[in-house]
Amino acid sequence: MAFKFYIDSQLTDQPENDKQLTTSIKRDSSLGALLLTQDVNLVWFGNNDPDLGTISAYTYLKSLWETGICGEAELKIYDQISDSVTYLHYTGIIKIADLKFNLQRVSLSTTVEDNSFYSYINNNKSIKVYLTSDKTKSKLNITPPAFYDIQCFDSEFGVYGNDVKMYRVYDIFEFLIGAITDNKVGFYSDFLQSTDIELFLTKGFCLINPNREPDIPIEVSFQQLFDEIKKLPISTDTPEPISFFIDNSDPDNPILRIENESYFFDSTEVYRFSDIKELLMYAETEKLYSLVRVGSDKTIDGAAPEYTFTESTSYFGFKEETFPVFGQCNNDAELNLVNNFIISSNAINSAYMGGVTDFIDDIFLIQVDTSTDQAVMHSFYGQSPPFYYNIGLNNANKLTLYSNSLQNNIGNFLGIGSDGFRSSLSVDKTYTNNPNVPGGSIFIPPVFGGGYLQIPHPLFIDDITGNNFDGNNNFDPTTDQYLVPADGNYSFGGELRFTIEGLQSNIWFRITYSVLHYDSTLTTVKSSAGTLHNSGSNGNFSLSLNHACVAQAGDIVIPVVTVRLYVANGGNWPPIPYYQAVKFQSISFFECNGTPEGGITLSANQSDNYRILVAEFTDSIPVNSFRNIVSNPKALYPFEKDGITRFGWIKEMKRSDQTGLTQIKLITSNAATP
Repeated sequence: MAFKFYIDSQLTDQPENDKQLTTSIKRDSSLGALLLTQDVNLVWFGNNDPDLGTISAYTYLKSLWETGICGEAELKIYDQISDSVTYLHYTGIIKIADLKFNLQRVSLSTTVEDNSFYSYINNNKSIKVYLTSDKTKSKLNITPPAFYDIQCFDSEFGVYGNDVKMYRVYDIFEFLIGAITDNKVGFYSDFLQSTDIELFLTKGFCLINPNREPDIPIEVSFQQLFDEIKKLPISTDTPEPISFFIDNSDPDNPILRIENESYFFDSTEVYRFSDIKELLMYAETEKLYSLVRVGSDKTIDGAAPEYTFTESTSYFGFKEETFPVFGQCNNDAELNLVNNFIISSNAINSAYMGGVTDFIDDIFLIQVDTSTDQAVMHSFYGQSPPFYYNIGLNNANKLTLYSNSLQNNIGNFLGIGSDGFRSSLSVDKTYTNNPNVPGGSIFIPPVFGGGYLQIPHPLFIDDITGNNFDGNNNFDPTTDQYLVPADGNYSFGGELRFTIEGLQSNIWFRITYSVLHYDSTLTTVKSSAGTLHNSGSNGNFSLSLNHACVAQAGDIVIPVVTVRLYVANGGNWPPIPYYQAVKFQSISFFECNGTPEGGITLSANQSDNYRILVAEFTDSIPVNSFRNIVSNPKALYPFEKDGITRFGWIKEMKRSDQTGLTQIKLITSNAATP
């Protein structure tokens, strides 16, 4: 192995410490990022007689430094594995201002930054940029984002009216990355454009003065926008916060990608660690929050027609409020999900309909249906008029977004009340599509073409024994139906534990656990929530569910479990009978854990996705294997000690590029299954 160093495409003499190169991959939770860095201060000595075909790095960099300290040089490091095999190991930037010269020893030392995040984004992420600017930070040309004409509506009657000038959040991110990096880093996101409903940004002036652009341009920074969007549900189908990483698949054209959290926890196995000698496991206790703060920094209350939403509404509104995390497993730490950009329905409507000037210079975020270019019109759990803005961004939805970041449920201390219940399976139940199964199993006919099979009711039939109860007999264990006894706020939850057995290669299971809130006739779904497990692995798994809603007496709430069997990355034609089995464990349950008289539970921790444990060890990783890891840092890594295999994802890897010895930290839920 021999490293070759090129500065601005010129082969240089070797640095003094070329054998001390280390490459790091780090998941930075404070930034919400997964990043690759080169950790070494390179040292070059003066060289008046470099080898033929090379230049003196000292002489070249010193000449740049003497010309001006605000320049930069590109560094490429190649790894020559053999006479015929060489690959690009790292692409970075040397900031001329970072050069340090020892004139006595005639040497220089310098740090090396990546050619994307640390070189251009990290130092500029808090710089605000006018969204009308046509120049980058270094005065290069750039195209500013376009305004969209978005129809807003009168909340009192739900009538769409004049257009309001708004920016698409996706376009703003793309523009900001180009502006602060001088177009050296691109931008892309599947998640931000995964549904028709997207977030748009505007200014109070534009709401007060429809069809007009703001008199003073909107100014925002990348960090400011990222922090605001990270607190909000982007998609109702995938309620997860966002993170980002730098896609270096083309090293000369890096791309910052913003995606949902689970995107960064891939199930693909790239490398397996076996027979680990020293394994240290511990919890990231700084993430054991004691309370969660949610809301919108600015709200406004009053009478209709401008103020149709009651801002004193807890849970389902936008007011700033806090909720404790249940139990004693916590530090004195707060998870702050309060938005400084305005998301309140009343604030939007009062500016649009009432011309209220209190918010003229404030920035607003609004849910928009891009298929119609209209602000999304929400009813409040089936009750309308009036209609509202941004119900998908209210406190209850924000709390659900971060449920997997908490060690326990959140809610209040009022108790459950006598209308609550808890019902479980009475025994383990095995469902299969194999007609030759042992007696006692429940036959599921094969479902071809990617269809779903709903597990038939009743499922949760034991509301009597053990921890189960049914205070006022509102739950019918023969139908799995809960009859709402009185108007008010309710919350429902549960846990589905299951074992997948006999899964054939390239066959996947998708299991969903949902709650459906119907009207009294069982014809209209007034609200719903669900969670899913999607895997191609055998093992033990769990799904946790929680849903808060506003219900009326006579409404019916039902739990639903579905199973889908399918071929990964393909269809099933001609149909082949895949004989698989899933066993639902008897401890699985469904419950009403919040009622009007007792307060509600707002969020359920998904234990398999609560990745707070760290596995720390040292291992030697071959160069080709590490290249595969670098190409997919979000992959899943099995690690085995004493015959027990667990699964984790990179928190940090720091590898000596000379010896291959790697300091490894993986984050995990401690599950013995992925």
